[in-house]
Amino acid sequence: MRPTNEEMKSEKERGFYRHPELYNAPAEKSTMWAHFPQAMSRTKAGHSLQPAPVHSPLAKAATPAKP
Repeated sequence: MRPTNEEMKSEKERGFYRHPELYNAPAEKSTMWAHFPQAMSRTKAGHSLQPAPVHSPLAKAATPAKP
């Protein structure tokens, strides 16, 4: 019987840690990597999490013109 304070992980999370630093595991073994591998790799590479710029006439109209 499992202790009551232990939670079962989903199939997708198996092999990953919720807190990898507690097990001296690399950050890539975090369950966040299991759920969002592309976003996590972009974050690790130093890319911003800001949304991509919108290319539309309305977006250009909302941008103030440079003097």
